[in-house]
Amino acid sequence: MNARKKRIITAVAAVLFCVIWAALLLIPVGTAAGAGAEFYDCAWADGTVTREDYGQAYAALADGSSAEGIRLFRGGMSGTVATSDSFRSAYHALDTGGLNAVLSVATSDMVRLERAALWRAFRHRLWYSGELFRYTGEGVERVKTARGEELVLLSGGVTSDMLSSCGVKRLSVRAEGELTYRALVGTEIEEAEARPPYEVSDGALYADTVGGKRLIAGIPKAKSVVVRGNDFADRGALLPCVGLEELTLSFVGSAANAAGSGYSGMLAWLFSDGSKYYVPETLKRVKVTGGEIPEEAFYRCGGIEEIDLCGLDADKISSSAFSVCAGLQRLHAPISADLGEGFSLRILACGCRYYEKIQGGKD
Repeated sequence: MNARKKRIITAVAAVLFCVIWAALLLIPVGTAAGAGAEFYDCAWADGTVTREDYGQAYAALADGSSAEGIRLFRGGMSGTVATSDSFRSAYHALDTGGLNAVLSVATSDMVRLERAALWRAFRHRLWYSGELFRYTGEGVERVKTARGEELVLLSGGVTSDMLSSCGVKRLSVRAEGELTYRALVGTEIEEAEARPPYEVSDGALYADTVGGKRLIAGIPKAKSVVVRGNDFADRGALLPCVGLEELTLSFVGSAANAAGSGYSGMLAWLFSDGSKYYVPETLKRVKVTGGEIPEEAFYRCGGIEEIDLCGLDADKISSSAFSVCAGLQRLHAPISADLGEGFSLRILACGCRYYEKIQGGKD
């Protein structure tokens, strides 16, 4: 074999070697000859257990995984893949941990399916503690802006502009969080949950204080709010509820009785920014279960159509409190009310009087 042929053969061999080596580098680790490939045992609802590779499991990956199990869904049936200690630790940190725990989350010790399930579970959540944070799939990073469905207020206060820019629909308030009604005004929050000393119930957010249970704010998108068991309320607490239709209160205004110089017995006080009243036109039905109903109780509430005061002390209700309710259609109260002409009257089994606007009657 002459020298020229040897050089050609050597060059071709070198090229083939490089091509084969490059191809081997592109093959994901663990897939060559099946070495190190990941498989997962999935326990299905019918009692069967299947061996799933990553592609099969990922295609069936469903929402609803928990720290203890990754949820798969296939053919109308759900199944569960058990999780590792690393996954459970990271899941609990992202779900319930404080800022330090959230920032410590790493995925290097997890299998691929666990990393995918963790991303699926927390991809729409944001955290706020003076700065905004989000989960990237590898860990938690600081961001200036982000969009999400839920924001966890870990500590400090948050503004309505921040909540609005994030587009969140759900708010979670932790013990170190600081929240006022102003932070919720103009936001799209549909639901909330809270940790002590905060509490959320029936569309309203409260805080336990040394002075008693304080009504802080209504949930902005709530159509119906039931306020009960509180000792006092913040001015403007219901201002975020621009589409409110039904409201139940344990008392009207700031407190159950006129104790203290800051007392207000007006329903509109709960919809005040300090200079104006913004009682929503959508509010049509109000029920009050305690406290006093002074003459000015329904000032600026002309759109309310139904008022229920059953169970209140008749001596604490002003008979002229309803004269400003231009839209009133029905009144259930234990007193004779000054409503003018155009209402029918009947006595109910509870002993209350029930006034109802006569259709076509005088206003």
